[in-house]
Amino acid sequence: MRLELVETQRYAVLSQRATRQRWFGRSVALFTKTTRVDYGDAALRALMEPHLRKMRAARPTTDSSMTARILRYDADRYKLAESLRNALGIASLEWIACADAHAKRALLAPLLDLATRRPFQRAYDAWVRGVVLPEIAADATRVRYQKFPCVRAQCPGDMTLGPHCDAAYGHAPSTVIVSCLLTRAYGTNALIYESSPGREDWQAFEGAEGEALAFPGGLAAHFTSENTTGHTRWSIDARVVADSSTSAYDAGSYFAVAERVGGAWRRVGDEIDAVDPRVGIPFDRK
Repeated sequence: MRLELVETQRYAVLSQRATRQRWFGRSVALFTKTTRVDYGDAALRALMEPHLRKMRAARPTTDSSMTARILRYDADRYKLAESLRNALGIASLEWIACADAHAKRALLAPLLDLATRRPFQRAYDAWVRGVVLPEIAADATRVRYQKFPCVRAQCPGDMTLGPHCDAAYGHAPSTVIVSCLLTRAYGTNALIYESSPGREDWQAFEGAEGEALAFPGGLAAHFTSENTTGHTRWSIDARVVADSSTSAYDAGSYFAVAERVGGAWRRVGDEIDAVDPRVGIPFDRK
């Protein structure tokens, strides 16, 4: 087995294939042993490189004019966290921990009921049209946006996909992802992203309720590490396509359509009932 000594300002490590875990997030956690990861460290970059090569190969292009930016919204007005807590029947989001995927599915199961999730879905829809679209679709008159958000509960010990862009999974390259925080995000429970496709200037989206990150996630890589903070990060993801590009997600009930009417964005069609199983847990099982 070939061994390589990698020395940097912060680390002096003996890197070998055996130290690389199957899951990217577990590899990062075992290597860094901290909740505050320096993704600019040369040794860590070497550990990440096989995963980054895979991501680069799957990405169709890095051509994007958008740079990531932070959006701020009035949490008291839009009541996203409050309406989600009410739908799930829990008093606090941040202190909820899920032992495994089955426990997380059970926690989110109340959202399967239309009447139960309706207030949360209405709050989300109003937030997208009132906050997100005015900020990221200023030049458009008609957009597609995710009907129901992906609900993210990044519990202690959780790991998700390694570095990836959404175009590699069938989304339009022009897709904008808006990750909206419902609880505090910091350290290893935060989403890690590059500011624009190909830059690999990894940054953690740290903040709290009332903040959201808009970035060109169709092409910009993003990932999470293993959550070693002891706190659950709750957030929702909304995907927006503001141009005419198409994808497999146009079929089914994944997207709603909004049009600009005067100075406001109006949803086209009736109130949203169906949730596409591709938004993930708990809708991904029939």
